[in-house]
Amino acid sequence: MIWLLACPEPQPAGDSVAPLVPETVWVEFDDVGDGFEARCVSDPEVDAEPEWLIDGEPRELARDIDCDTAVACSLEGRLSEAYRPREQFDRVLRMQPVDDALLCVVACGVLADESVDVGWDEGAGPLLWPQRQGGERTCRAGDSSLIVDTPELDAVETVVLDGQVGEELGFSIAAGDLDLDGAVDIVVGVPKADAPTTYAGAVLVLPGALLGRPEIPEVATTRTLGLGTADYLGWSVEVHDGQVLAGAPGDSRLAHRGGSVQLLGEDEWVGDHVLGWAGTDVAFGAAGMLAGAYGADDDAGASYLIEQVGLDEPSLAGDPDSLLGLSVSWVGDLDGDGLDEWATGAPGAARVAVVGDEVTWIDGPADSYFGWDVAGVGDHDGDGLDDLLVAAPLTDQAFLGEVAYTIDARTVAPGGDTDGDGRPELLLGEPGTGTVWRLHSDGTEESWTAPDPTGSGSFGWAVRAIGDLDGDGTTELLVGDPFSDVGGEDAGRVWILLGD
Repeated sequence: MIWLLACPEPQPAGDSVAPLVPETVWVEFDDVGDGFEARCVSDPEVDAEPEWLIDGEPRELARDIDCDTAVACSLEGRLSEAYRPREQFDRVLRMQPVDDALLCVVACGVLADESVDVGWDEGAGPLLWPQRQGGERTCRAGDSSLIVDTPELDAVETVVLDGQVGEELGFSIAAGDLDLDGAVDIVVGVPKADAPTTYAGAVLVLPGALLGRPEIPEVATTRTLGLGTADYLGWSVEVHDGQVLAGAPGDSRLAHRGGSVQLLGEDEWVGDHVLGWAGTDVAFGAAGMLAGAYGADDDAGASYLIEQVGLDEPSLAGDPDSLLGLSVSWVGDLDGDGLDEWATGAPGAARVAVVGDEVTWIDGPADSYFGWDVAGVGDHDGDGLDDLLVAAPLTDQAFLGEVAYTIDARTVAPGGDTDGDGRPELLLGEPGTGTVWRLHSDGTEESWTAPDPTGSGSFGWAVRAIGDLDGDGTTELLVGDPFSDVGGEDAGRVWILLGD
């Protein structure tokens, strides 16, 4: 990453004040893990002519990327500050390809013949959200340090990420700190992305350090692409411990639509059942990786604990037409034996299997599609055991044990403890009405509808609680809206809604 810095010459002694004349210095910054390395570059190779913004005083213009805040540069032993306004940042970011590992990390540099490490003093860190940016921060470069006064920016209440025509961005969603920079990164499934072939699919990663922006430039994201026609990579995604697990249920390498599951950048498993659709759902946690293949053996379905069986032999096979594996989830310790169980839905039979040392079956109302989605939600009812939330969309209900909620939930998820009562809330997505619900253990509830109606009715197709991003003590929501037409028919949209 190369920056062009304009630093003012010193003002002359005496009463006269000469105009500030910028001297230009090229500085290259390299990410070295715990900071940045800065060095002067006398004649860099650049893709285009550098642009300048001089408005009454010299200002710097980063060649590739920078934040809204101060950047310090040193010229012949003199420190000065150079600034670039927000609108210039947005314009340059849209124009230039971006190394996502360097997004929105403010650096200061000592320009010297020798390279030096550049980074923030402990506790300052990257700037993760506009509400956190105001005030003094100290950056270091070698033995030098500089205090910069960063500006207060307007709070951003809703962040959106839009897809392209027909790609259904937001069909699946997940979140976690993938690059260990302290910011929560967003992972989005784009199952009908058309590159490199029709419906190859993709998994998109949005760096957490950009989440405070009201608009997210497309170049700020990275995509892992499917390889084959109608692979549908990104139909399902999950994140754990800095890794991304993704399903591509249309993968036909070993069998027509046998499907596959990929641990991105590391490993993959390919299904060999014709029309098995392996990877329709995946789950990933400390106890391992799970995958469902609801179409295996003529829609009997199957579920796999990948570390034990890969996609070769099912960990659990379904009965005829049961569609076992349409949903899978780690669900915590439901029976008090000290071990985590996992659950898998068989909505064609209106059943859910809970798998631990033994397999326990839970039956729902007939013809309800009970098991369409399953989620472990912690101890919501306060009995000392973890609880299982199950969607049954054909009866417009969701079930937590014997308790039925009259909500046409397509997706269910844990909601975090946002009210401080020590019990987690429940999240339910009702895309038919474009509503997301959060249910509290005391019986109260909250709901959100699409802040900007899309006419698609898919707001809530996928929903996750993703922790406190803006530091106000409340959990934020990540919501998938894959059939949104805002960016074109079925382009899709993902929303980040800040908690109150």
